[in-house]
Amino acid sequence: MNARPHYQLNICRGDFRRVCERFLEWKHEPLVYRPGHTMFEGRDAVHLLSKRRYEDAEQARKALQNACRPDDSYALAAEVGDGENDMWIVMAAYTE
Repeated sequence: MNARPHYQLNICRGDFRRVCERFLEWKHEPLVYRPGHTMFEGRDAVHLLSKRRYEDAEQARKALQNACRPDDSYALAAEVGDGENDMWIVMAAYTE
């Protein structure tokens, strides 16, 4: 039986460079629901999903969920917003 993936997700504002900086910070933050583990554990970097800016967070979340794989060595980021109130959603998939 195949285990269904679960996802870790975080958000931030700024440009993609800021996303990469925050990603490195997040990797040191402990997971409340998994003591002894940190956020985005096992992911070495964050990659841009695409150059597309999604209109809403739900569209971005679905696109990220469809693209993330548990065996990826990186997380993926998607930009959401209208050009003024932009944010980034960062996601990684896990099966453990």
